[in-house]
Amino acid sequence: MFITDDKPMLKIYINLRKILRIILFLVFSKNSKIINYFIRIDLFLRKKKIFKMNLNGRFKFMNTIFYYDKVKDTSIASSILTNGYYEKETFEEIKKNLSKGSVFIDGGANIGFFSILTSKLVGSSGKVICFEPTDSCYAYLLKNIKINRRKNIYLEKKAISSQNGTVQFKINENSEENSIVSNFNKKKFLQNNIIKIKSTTIDSYCKKNKISQVDLIKLDIEGQEYEAIKGSSKIIKKNRNIKIIFELNIANRKNGITYSKKIFKLLKKLNFNYYKLLLNPAITIRDLEDKKNIELIKKITTRHNVNILAYK
Repeated sequence: MFITDDKPMLKIYINLRKILRIILFLVFSKNSKIINYFIRIDLFLRKKKIFKMNLNGRFKFMNTIFYYDKVKDTSIASSILTNGYYEKETFEEIKKNLSKGSVFIDGGANIGFFSILTSKLVGSSGKVICFEPTDSCYAYLLKNIKINRRKNIYLEKKAISSQNGTVQFKINENSEENSIVSNFNKKKFLQNNIIKIKSTTIDSYCKKNKISQVDLIKLDIEGQEYEAIKGSSKIIKKNRNIKIIFELNIANRKNGITYSKKIFKLLKKLNFNYYKLLLNPAITIRDLEDKKNIELIKKITTRHNVNILAYK
């Protein structure tokens, strides 16, 4: 259920879109060019905030209320408005891998969509640990936790990296795209909206808070997945059945193929040897250093980022 005023034109668009989507997915394969164009147009409309007038700063999903910044952070809300869900395949995979007593780390928690929903799954005996460095997102994350009365969620207002200290952090118009900056021009420091923020590693956080069990790590941190995994190596080695879900975009990232190979080499070193691309239908791959598999991911990411489940 989306909490908004009654908008007849919006309802007409959503209904027409649903009909068109059903027809397209019946006639064409899910990875056909036609489907790809449909998805790209849909994403374009949402990114251009065509539905801004219908986004009033809160929505309800699975009997849970979420508040968000209706100017800077509308991606989740607009997806639920038009699709009825947000990253459905990812959420379904998270549900499969968590149960009562599980420990879930949500890197790049944003407004807490996954964190708050999974807090029900792990129960009072489990833990959800959120890392969110962006001020506005953190404020809404905190608000959503309080409103929904979640007591098993723990917050850390820091970026995840491979080291403790401070990092350069770029603030973008869309807060979902905020990210750590590895190299920057000092003369243009302020003009580029780059600020200094605190960073930590998952290993350091777990050691400090005496956490030895981690079942699932989710990383949506705009190209810093390698550094985050590198800074999690100790806790990964301690937990034989730990799994990682990380976001990857090869096609729309500078040196994307080189970066992806770097991640898969590190994961292989940490004994992860199976990967599932969280799509509909899902694609399971054994070796992501293989050129054919890299090209497959590149093709998929020409239209959107892909979340990948890595497991041993």
